[in-house]
Amino acid sequence: MARARHGRRYRENRTRILRGSPACHICGQPIDTSLPHWIVSTDGRRTINPMAATADHIIPVAKGGGDSLSNLKPAHMGCNRSRSDKDYAPIVRRSGTLK
Repeated sequence: MARARHGRRYRENRTRILRGSPACHICGQPIDTSLPHWIVSTDGRRTINPMAATADHIIPVAKGGGDSLSNLKPAHMGCNRSRSDKDYAPIVRRSGTLK
């Protein structure tokens, strides 16, 4: 039986890690948590907003990672999608807000 995507545990932990003004753990830039996840074009097509906030799985789900708080880090949707299911997330530019 397939596991449901973005279940309750993931959503609750995503909310926790996106509190305040987090920095993307991949690019180091601040994340604006007020941005919508979708951009709707004038012809009605929806595309993912690459600057929207999401939670990235450090150990990808495809490789056995879970939705625990310790396995999630804040990220931009675009950074998360470009990382895909790679085991690492090289930081291109560090910011003073990263820990």
